[in-house]
Amino acid sequence: MPTVLVNDHTGDYDHWRNYFDDSEDVRKKYGVIESRVFRGTDDPNEALVLMECEDLEKMREMAEDPEFIEVVKQGGVDTEASTSYILQEVEQ
Repeated sequence: MPTVLVNDHTGDYDHWRNYFDDSEDVRKKYGVIESRVFRGTDDPNEALVLMECEDLEKMREMAEDPEFIEVVKQGGVDTEASTSYILQEVEQ
């Protein structure tokens, strides 16, 4: 199952978290099954989001959805500093 790791740099984690929580319906619309949020220990405004998804193409569509982009901007994400990684679990 495809997994996406997003490293968001926010100006204010609490502000960002409100927007993240409110956008769950958008993530589900694009096949996100589960989201886990981590916070940076060195930088409390750094948020790492691990998302398991049904379909990688749907995730790519979400990244281009104007509604999703607006949520990201309103949440205070520094899009220039954010990075995303597409991951695939390997057998243990």
